[in-house]
This record gives sequence, C-alpha cells and structure tokens, in this order.
Amino acid sequence: MRTFLLVLIFAGVINLPGASAQMFYRISGDYSIKASLADGTAQLVIGKFYYDINIRKIVYVNSFPEKETWVTLDTTLYKIIREDLFYTQTVPPAAEFSIYHLAISNQMESFGLKKSFYRIDKVERINGLVVTTWVPHKKLEDIFGKVMISNKDKRLHGIVFFNHSGEIVKKQFFEKYMNLGGLEFPGEVIEIIYDHGEEHYRKTSYTNLKVNDWENENLYNYRVAGM
Repeated sequence: MRTFLLVLIFAGVINLPGASAQMFYRISGDYSIKASLADGTAQLVIGKFYYDINIRKIVYVNSFPEKETWVTLDTTLYKIIREDLFYTQTVPPAAEFSIYHLAISNQMESFGLKKSFYRIDKVERINGLVVTTWVPHKKLEDIFGKVMISNKDKRLHGIVFFNHSGEIVKKQFFEKYMNLGGLEFPGEVIEIIYDHGEEHYRKTSYTNLKVNDWENENLYNYRVAGM
C-alpha cells in the first residue's frame, strides 16, 4: 500500500499537504431524478452514481423505484437486475459529455465543446451572463445545430441546444454549485426537452459527493457479464 501511495503522489493523482494544485480522477455521490412528462405523469429515481475518468464507465446503482444497476460504456447502456443482464440499449457516447467527466477534466465552462467539432461564432454579455454561441463545422451543418452556452462567475449556467433547422430541442440549467476541495460541481441540473411541441421536464439533484474516493473499486469498474 505504501508503494502504491508513493506512485500516486509522484504521478500527481494525490498531492501532499500544501501542494498548489489538486488533480481529480473520480467522483461519486447520491442522486435523485424527478421527471414530469407531457401527459402529466411523474417519475422518481433515487440511487448512487460512480465515475472514474480512467475507466470511463458511468455506473448508477438505483434503490428506487427498483433495485437495479445501469452501466454506460462507450455507446451501450447495460441494465442489470439481481446481477443478471436485463437488456442493452445503444445510446450516444455518454462519458465524455457527462457532467462527471467535464467537471473532473475542468471542461464544464465550455461543456467540452473546445475539444469537439464546434467552434465559437460569437460571444455576448446578456443580463449579467457571458453567452457564447458555438456552431458546428460547415460540413456538419446539415446534421447538427448551434449550441448557446451561458456562464456566470466563470461557472456553467445554462445550455440551449438547437437542431440543424434552428429549432430548440433541449435546455439545461446548472444550479447550486458545490466546491469539493477545489472541484466545482452543480447540486442541481434542470433539463427541458422539446419533442414535437411537447415539453419534458427533469431535475437531477446531487448530494453526499466524494472525489478521489478509494473505496468501492468494484462499483467504479462494475463488471457486467460478457463485457
């Protein structure tokens, strides 16, 4: 264990007292999702999440309404019930654009777009916010729309996503930031999805957050049968 600690210190993963910078590589905590659908129905999900930037699996261990585990790796979502694989689903690449990855890698302010095929079109000051409009590469304009990002006090405040026709498809707002030993993370994420004239509302709340946690190794790298 002592040798392992020394390796982490020299690698910069762990800093000695008085060190000027802190590097983060994993985050975990409790979360709850409250969703309101256009038909008036409501949904609630409660659980814990685990993410390690080196493993790049997002693991959700849910306790309500059902005890089940969701694991997202690359473009596949695995749903596990009682250690048995229930089903898989193809999803967009999730890890690199999750708030867990963006916060740990210090990319929240631009939502990771600095390292994407988007470029800055203009920057404005609107009602105390710095609003940056990002547009896709010209070759992709027929597929992707612009993205508008607002920042307040150098923190990500909101995002508006457009489709290639200029219609709003989703909004996200990031509120109640917490400072976790130098890591800024929102305590609430509010999302509004626009789908054929209908609005779907979802609020995710985070509590009991931990960074660089050495426990629960089996959860950060949750093994799914056949993976």
